[in-house]
Amino acid sequence: SNMDTIKEKLDKLKADVVAATAEISKNLTNYEAQIDKIELPTANIEKIEPLDPELDRDKLISGVKLINRVLRNIGINPEKLFEKQDLFDLWDNYLKGQQTAFTDALSRMTHKQTTAIRKAFDDNADFHNQVIRYLFLMDIVMKDMSSSSGTNRDELVNFSVNQSLDKVYFILVKALNSAE
Repeated sequence: SNMDTIKEKLDKLKADVVAATAEISKNLTNYEAQIDKIELPTANIEKIEPLDPELDRDKLISGVKLINRVLRNIGINPEKLFEKQDLFDLWDNYLKGQQTAFTDALSRMTHKQTTAIRKAFDDNADFHNQVIRYLFLMDIVMKDMSSSSGTNRDELVNFSVNQSLDKVYFILVKALNSAE
């Protein structure tokens, strides 16, 4: 009698599964029919290629001037931190793969200076936004330097050194990364 009850329940369960499968199949067939009715646009649609951001030298120069002003106001002189370094040698080492060439050269940068930069970054919204824009633009410069060779690379290195872009960049990188 128990076996008959179990068999009845299993037969009922099997019938429910078959019915559910039939219902699912019917619904999927209806969905597929609806999808087939959708008409795709027939006009030629051009694929939009994402553009690599371009370097805006004027924005970069004005950004570094504003950041440099804030750094000087909190007692940090980028020129003094790199005064014993040959920047062209640092760039040569950096572009040959020594990614810490600049940050290693900042051994004279104190914890107090790092903390002051991080505090200004956290407390001053204008400075914070300017640093973010500047770091973005400098990343474009760094990418261009790494991917180009010869004259273009030398031009970018000269531009960076002459405008003190590299000094400020690596000071910010060291200060903001080590403060976290």
